[in-house]
Amino acid sequence: MKIELVIAEIFQKSESPTTHMFLLREREGQRRIMLVFGDVEAQGIATSIVAEDIQIERPLTHDLFELITGAFGIRLNYIVINRFSEDKFHSLLCYERDGEVHYIDARVTDAMAIALRANAPMYIEEDILEKHQVQGNNGTAFSLPVELADAETLHEALALAIKEENYELALQLKKELRARKDDTDVEDIENLKN
Repeated sequence: MKIELVIAEIFQKSESPTTHMFLLREREGQRRIMLVFGDVEAQGIATSIVAEDIQIERPLTHDLFELITGAFGIRLNYIVINRFSEDKFHSLLCYERDGEVHYIDARVTDAMAIALRANAPMYIEEDILEKHQVQGNNGTAFSLPVELADAETLHEALALAIKEENYELALQLKKELRARKDDTDVEDIENLKN
């Protein structure tokens, strides 16, 4: 089953201004999913959002794509985030021409940018949303992937994970801190298991 998504928030990762996070939520519910994009990809989506408010002398790539498909009577019905593999979300564009439907594989960023320009709905398969949704905390905060949290938050989460003997999470947090070269004063988690 497909669940319709809308953009809830867009923000930048403070430690990396070229990393943009898009928080999407289901149109008729509270579940949310976080997508992380680089600067170039995020610009394609952002210009789609503000396309009506700015005047661009010549069409950008996604605008050109919409103009070409429109000129040949091809209509975008919707996009759908249809799978997750190799640590990436994947999507399909659902086009129709003369009653014939075609699905085209696309990067999620391109699919979103095209859908926003064409005013077409964005969907996600429910099993993917259910598995990858960010979890609510009393309806006010959401847990994010560890790579998006700052080092202080990771250290606090690590201390709590060790206290609660959640060693799987503790190892994941330790790995992220090591990758950032910020694992000072962190006990060796493997020794705690014994």
